[in-house]
Amino acid sequence: MPVVSAPRSRAHLAAVVLAGGRSARFGRDKAGIQVGGSPLLDRIVRALAPVCDPVVVVRRPDQRLPALSHPAVELSDPAGLAGEGPLVGLLSALGYLERAGVPTAFVTACDMPRVDADLARCVAARLGRHGTMVLPDDAGGRAQYLAAAVRVSVALSHTRRLVAAGERSMRALAASLRADRLPAALLPDPSALAAFNTAEAFARIFGAPPP
Repeated sequence: MPVVSAPRSRAHLAAVVLAGGRSARFGRDKAGIQVGGSPLLDRIVRALAPVCDPVVVVRRPDQRLPALSHPAVELSDPAGLAGEGPLVGLLSALGYLERAGVPTAFVTACDMPRVDADLARCVAARLGRHGTMVLPDDAGGRAQYLAAAVRVSVALSHTRRLVAAGERSMRALAASLRADRLPAALLPDPSALAAFNTAEAFARIFGAPPP
């Protein structure tokens, strides 16, 4: 995978794609699944790149990711915490982004195949000048924790504390930051929040079983 050592100074919004989950229900890594001739992870990185610089991908230390057609920063879960949950991967990404001076990040995962630049821009804009975390709601009114925008420095301090206390879920971070909610009616396309954890859910999104 191409690796960018540091984001360009113009960057205001990064993307974090969490790819290190164990995929227990799906049965195999989701990042490399071929969709339309490209790995799913590549599809997501390319979709977010027009508005997000850098795009950061977080994996397990033992995980081999597919080659990407667009540059991305590749990080791994912290030592001793590999594959323990999204908050662990986010900790690595936020630490990198704070050091790089990027103020905000759109956080998603490689099982959200329809996320795109319009969604990232919309959710991040809701942060305004003083927000700390924004969660979009899907069409059913359910908060989507892996399509969130966060203020990097504040989210990093909360994530460090939560991980040290044994928390591993994005829900815990949302509660700690008192996340704002963004109604589905204000999203460019609520269907961009579609996610899958099973082969059946994949088929509902793409109209065919996983290859």
